[in-house]
Amino acid sequence: MSIFNKIIKKKKAPEDLTEISKIVAPLIDKTVNDIFMSHYDELLEKPITYIIPAIWGKDVNGELTLTQTKINDKITPVMERILRLFEFKNSSGEQEFAFEYLLRGLFVSKITFMIELKKNLELKAIVTAKTSNEILSQARPIGNA
Repeated sequence: MSIFNKIIKKKKAPEDLTEISKIVAPLIDKTVNDIFMSHYDELLEKPITYIIPAIWGKDVNGELTLTQTKINDKITPVMERILRLFEFKNSSGEQEFAFEYLLRGLFVSKITFMIELKKNLELKAIVTAKTSNEILSQARPIGNA
């Protein structure tokens, strides 16, 4: 086989679930981190449910915001790639939808976890700073220098 044929040869999708998971897990984590870092400010100030329409690409109450559309634009190709890896052969559309539903739920869960974790860390820092200031204001010097 020539080098040219090796280069253009279509890469076969992995069939072993372990191989697939080694591809899918980092892909999901990278996508979640990219989304969180890119839209950090807005995700922290909006209600936690803001992320759900962004992941699904649909809002029952109207149109998506610009940020939600950008988030969906990052999610869609990743979803398509993951679904291609699993190659749903001889399956009903229901099975594929069920998997997609679980996958989108995973994205929602991971992003909401990151949002809430960041909020909790910021709140802890505020409480710690306040406590430290109160302790310092009540401190009295002891001894001679």
